[in-house]
Amino acid sequence: MSVAFAYDQEKVDLASGLEEAMGHLWALELNLNEGDYDLANTHALHPVTELYASMKPALAAADLAADVAIANALNSLADRTGSDAPLAQALEAVEETRSIIDYARNATIGPVSDEANFKLIQMGMLLETSIVEYGVAVSGGQIVEQAEFQDGLAFVVRSGQILDTIDAADIGHSTASSMKESLAAVQGAYDQKADPSKVESLTNRIIDDINGVLVLEYSPEKVDLAGSLEKTMGHLWALELNLNEGNYALANTHALHPVTDLYASMKPALAAADLTADAAVES
Repeated sequence: MSVAFAYDQEKVDLASGLEEAMGHLWALELNLNEGDYDLANTHALHPVTELYASMKPALAAADLAADVAIANALNSLADRTGSDAPLAQALEAVEETRSIIDYARNATIGPVSDEANFKLIQMGMLLETSIVEYGVAVSGGQIVEQAEFQDGLAFVVRSGQILDTIDAADIGHSTASSMKESLAAVQGAYDQKADPSKVESLTNRIIDDINGVLVLEYSPEKVDLAGSLEKTMGHLWALELNLNEGNYALANTHALHPVTDLYASMKPALAAADLTADAAVES
């Protein structure tokens, strides 16, 4: 997503892998309930064969116990959900794996994973992947790649599940409503085996809504303002250092830099956002 820079990219990518794994679990459960063990096996294997290797470095660096738990859960999932496993036990294995993914997300990504904007970024990444999956899965109104079709649908469904955890007030009630309507339209298009161009268009409506929220939150003006404020904090650190060392010439240099080098570029954004804050910073 275009504004993922607002968060640590490693955490964004790790969360994306975990959310794709959750999507595969949805598809795995669907196929288990329908008795399609071949497709169930495909979705049981995808998280460990396609996702885990890229997640492992970030998982291991953040929390070794979470990495081990995820590795064990994903490596055993196909065996625990095979055709020789009673359905109830197979479904229990799916639910246990969901819980382990939730645990790993909390342990490695932390509170940021609960932020509305972080969740929106994950939705956008899932939806972008879903477009690709559907594009290779459907041709001429027919499913030509069943696993990829289910991948695409699973990522759409998972996006909806994430949206359900976001307080509509955090993104705007009208935007939340628009996203839900568009998600329903996308799922309807899947049911109709619509042309990939239609599914892409419908899915992009949701992505546009997501980008609209994120761009408002992380506009270039806000990013630049935050950068300048952080530079100011750096000068204050250097000012304090030189005061303590009795170097008043260097202290004066760092005292002046924020107002001579930074304030003019910050003033428009400060004044537009909060006149009181602008006056306080200037004084």
